[in-house]
Amino acid sequence: MIFEVLLPLPIKKTFYYTGVKSHKAHKAVVKGSLVEVNFKNRVLVGVVINLIKSTSLKKPLKEINKVLHPLSFNNEIMKSIDFISQYSCNQSSMILKMFLSNFPMRETKTHLEQNKVIGKNLKKKK
Repeated sequence: MIFEVLLPLPIKKTFYYTGVKSHKAHKAVVKGSLVEVNFKNRVLVGVVINLIKSTSLKKPLKEINKVLHPLSFNNEIMKSIDFISQYSCNQSSMILKMFLSNFPMRETKTHLEQNKVIGKNLKKKK
C-alpha cells in the first residue's frame, strides 16, 4: 500500500511513501497517522492524508521510517487544518507545521528508564 504524506514544508505538494516493513506497524497506519519519514537529508514528521492501493509512479518510493503510534490526528483536526488553510490563504503544509510545533521530536523515556540513567550518573560521581 502507498501512503500520501503531508510534510511541514513551505511547498504545495504531498509526497508518496510505501508502508513500514513491520506488518503490525503497517496495519496501524490510517488517515491522520503521524509518521516519521526521510526527506532529502532530514528526518521529518508528517501526517498521512490518503491511502492508495496502487499507483502508476515509475520512481521507487521511500519507506516510512516509523509510525508514531498511538499518536494521530483525528478527522476533526484534519478538517481544521484544511479550513484554516483555506481561510488564511496559507498552504496546508504550513498549517500542519503550526500544529506540530510543540510535538516532541525525540522519544521520551519512561520514569523507570530515567531513574536508571540518574542512578548510573550518581555511581560515576562517587
